[in-house]
Amino acid sequence: MASPTPKKQLIPLLRESVNAYITHPILLFPFVTIAFVQILLLEVLYFAPRFPLVKFFGPLIQRLEGEAYLHYPQNLLILPKWFQIAQYFIYVLIGSLLTATAIAMIANLNNQKKTTFGAALRSTLPRYLHLVIAAIITFFVFQGLSGVYGLCIRRALQIRSETGLFHLIKAIVLYGAPYFNLLIGVLVTVMFAFVFPIIVIDQKKVFSAILLNFRHLWRSFWFIFFVILIPTLFYVPVMLLRDNLGIVVNLTFEGMRLLLIILSIVVMIVIDATIYTAITTYYLFKKEQ
Repeated sequence: MASPTPKKQLIPLLRESVNAYITHPILLFPFVTIAFVQILLLEVLYFAPRFPLVKFFGPLIQRLEGEAYLHYPQNLLILPKWFQIAQYFIYVLIGSLLTATAIAMIANLNNQKKTTFGAALRSTLPRYLHLVIAAIITFFVFQGLSGVYGLCIRRALQIRSETGLFHLIKAIVLYGAPYFNLLIGVLVTVMFAFVFPIIVIDQKKVFSAILLNFRHLWRSFWFIFFVILIPTLFYVPVMLLRDNLGIVVNLTFEGMRLLLIILSIVVMIVIDATIYTAITTYYLFKKEQ
């Protein structure tokens, strides 16, 4: 990699992170692998109401959603919902290991060591249990904060004002829900930003890694917040496209929902690669100091 010590400068660090995986495309391989698993799962869910998969998924869909969702166009309505649920399992069981593999590769390149995907994967496998536990803790923290926001939504639904300040608050809470959830995701990622690097690089157990993570965040919370927020903002256009164009176009184009999900997966490859390269590079710089 180029200069591995961008210091505590936001834009240089992000620029260095992007240059890293452009110069070394192998760093993208773990994230591309996660995307491949996601797209494969999406394909399975898309064809779930059709033969031969319907023999397995048909009774499940009928029991959980109803008979109508076995047929077009209702079958497309459950696609994003089921895919989102499946995403949680991918993140915990597969994403945690492959993200850790990417961190190991980034660390090797920062230390001017030769790295391969296979070698990095083998080096992280002994830490798999700690990675999974860390991912589960992160998931439950996210769900807890999302639940708090859900309480705000229920309270907003009780507002009867048609104009004025309270009506504005209601509109912001209800229509801004996807974007507030994105912000919650950013906050949770910040809270546990250094956990995976500490587990992978320092070979710490999960709870020790969490404690050390908070110690590292003590003086750099807002810096890490913007390191994660700025790349994540590139996902906002995908959300706007999904929430506006998708509602209209999918009435005439069956694959629009599918294409929007695939687009979101591709965008997240770049976002995740940028974030974890930046965090790992910054963590290594802090260790050198």
